[in-house]
Amino acid sequence: MSDRTTLADLAHALAAIDRVLAENELKHRGQWRQQSVYTHVCHARAHLECWIENRNPVDLAHALTRGAMAMELARAGNADV
Repeated sequence: MSDRTTLADLAHALAAIDRVLAENELKHRGQWRQQSVYTHVCHARAHLECWIENRNPVDLAHALTRGAMAMELARAGNADV
């Protein structure tokens, strides 16, 4: 047995991202690609602050999704979109 953390260990977190994306696709239609990394990080931070106050896992799912969006844009070199 390995102590290494893998994506399999994070399956529920990845599923949470998938749910947030699916729930918001009709409303936003991929508009996240036109927002800046900074905007996504600020939105993630706001969701984390809500989680700190209310301990609602939905806020964690949204923060995680915004973080993933920011990471993807930064990775693609679109930090200032």
